[in-house]
Amino acid sequence: MMQYSLKKKFFLLAALVASSTISAQVKPIPVAGKWQYRLDSLDKGLDQKWQQQQFTNSIWLPGTLDDAGIGAPVKVDTTVLSKDIMLHLSRKHRYTGAVWYQRSINLTSRMANALLSLERVIWKTYCWIDGKPAGTQESLIAPQVFKLGPLAAGKHVITIRVDNRKQHDISVNDFAHAYTDGTQIIWNGVIGKIQLIDIGKQVINQVQVYPSLANHSVKAAISLGGSHRGDTYLRASLLSGKKLLNKPAQLLFNIIRRKLTSRFRRCNHGTNFTRAYTVFARK
Repeated sequence: MMQYSLKKKFFLLAALVASSTISAQVKPIPVAGKWQYRLDSLDKGLDQKWQQQQFTNSIWLPGTLDDAGIGAPVKVDTTVLSKDIMLHLSRKHRYTGAVWYQRSINLTSRMANALLSLERVIWKTYCWIDGKPAGTQESLIAPQVFKLGPLAAGKHVITIRVDNRKQHDISVNDFAHAYTDGTQIIWNGVIGKIQLIDIGKQVINQVQVYPSLANHSVKAAISLGGSHRGDTYLRASLLSGKKLLNKPAQLLFNIIRRKLTSRFRRCNHGTNFTRAYTVFARK
């Protein structure tokens, strides 16, 4: 935890680098295209380990089952106006339940610390990489992100299981904007970006800043993550507008099983930094 004097306005700028290696920022790899899928209306996939099987039916993602004409046909006469017709969007097909999606990818180079990011998913998603579990996510408002870890160059298989059934009761009569056929459909699929991101061996997971007006001070708690072992350097500067309020200071962290011990060190101005994160507060 670091402490600096607090001015009327400040910016805390932190940059992180692993001392042994410095890697360039890698552009995300899109995983859009033709995926294979399998409906799991009976919820047998988890018990039968479908993540270790291959699927035969194809679908284009980003997209939805509605777009592909998959699901039970909805037989509603939309030419006759009624309360139900006026309250909801009309769909040609509907499917509610679990669906498995799978795609093979071929990486041209190694990824040190890969993430899979899925935008616009309803609601709960399981993920596997090469048949190994990579976590579970629930979100209606933010990208669902899965930690895949190091990936060697070559072929890999991504498998996800998307369940668009209601996971939590968040509204009355399914009128919540994020889960309703009233303002959008309750789709199954992925309609936003699908991409792999290499975040490198060492990253800043979280920065928490605690200003104290009474003491005219600010403390920053910085959580580090990643797979790197050895010395890791963190540089922090305090800014007021464009004016530097303090000399850059550098902390040396010894990473042991992601538990941190620290001692203060003067900054080496010749050091290059791979990433920068900024947080701010006002008096």
